[in-house]
Amino acid sequence: MAELPLNIQKQIDELAEPGNTLLDEQDEWQKAIVVWQKALEILPQPRWQWEAASWFCASIGEAYWVGEEWKQSLDYFELAKKHEHGNNPFITFRIGTCLVQLGDEVKARPYLVEALQIAEDLFEDEPEFLAIAKKLEVRG
Repeated sequence: MAELPLNIQKQIDELAEPGNTLLDEQDEWQKAIVVWQKALEILPQPRWQWEAASWFCASIGEAYWVGEEWKQSLDYFELAKKHEHGNNPFITFRIGTCLVQLGDEVKARPYLVEALQIAEDLFEDEPEFLAIAKKLEVRG
């Protein structure tokens, strides 16, 4: 995979960490989204060739999750999944949890079961989804 030009990588790095700080330490999820959207805009076209595009979409999705904006969160996690490089179980997990929050456990099933099979530790901080995943897994 091609690497970002150094000047672009530096700009991306300068936006990534402040976004993390805004979300994780200051609970400023809306401001974090603005920062990460700027980072997405910096990526050279075609944007989706860069692994960072998926990272930032997942980060934006998580910020919307924190803000309990389930549909927007789902949209960004689905975008991250569509363009991910490899398989990130957190993205799969979060798609499932968004679908549950939106009332669609049937559609959530394959995502939660896959996340459970790959990385059960993702459910540690959100045990309510572990119970749903295990229930769905049994229904199989």
